[in-house]
Amino acid sequence: MTEAKREQILLSIVVVIILGMLLKFIYRPEIKRILALKSELTKISSELEEAQILTKKGDDDMGKAGELEEKLAVESEINDVLAFLTESAEETALTLSSVSQRIRVRKEFYEQVPVEIELSAEYGKILSYLGKIGTFPKLLRIGNLEIMRDETAPHKLRVELLVKTYVLPQ
Repeated sequence: MTEAKREQILLSIVVVIILGMLLKFIYRPEIKRILALKSELTKISSELEEAQILTKKGDDDMGKAGELEEKLAVESEINDVLAFLTESAEETALTLSSVSQRIRVRKEFYEQVPVEIELSAEYGKILSYLGKIGTFPKLLRIGNLEIMRDETAPHKLRVELLVKTYVLPQ
């Protein structure tokens, strides 16, 4: 083998060794680092998507809270609620026996204000009255509705019901 051929083989071996060293000490760690960054990027992207979903949900919840806030009465409107219940009874020609506010029930972010109503009327007028209650702009919930025959007037019914309204505390 000639000297030139030996030098060429030796040079080839040195190049292969240098390339092997580059691969082992530079390229492979960079690939590992790139894979780690890719994994971290995927994780951050999913966290970002989750944050965007939560932000949208929060915006939706804020909108719903705003709508709910419009439906709940404030303290100064409680007398308006009682007046509405009384006036609606008079407009539908019901005989009111009593309208009384019961003890308030404190909830997480609102108060429940129950109003007990006793009345007497014909069936159609009772339905008309209940329909009017549903037109009030603030949230009113009818519960504990009891309908009985009125012993004093056979063509009338006696009704006891609990109307609940909800108040934002101030």
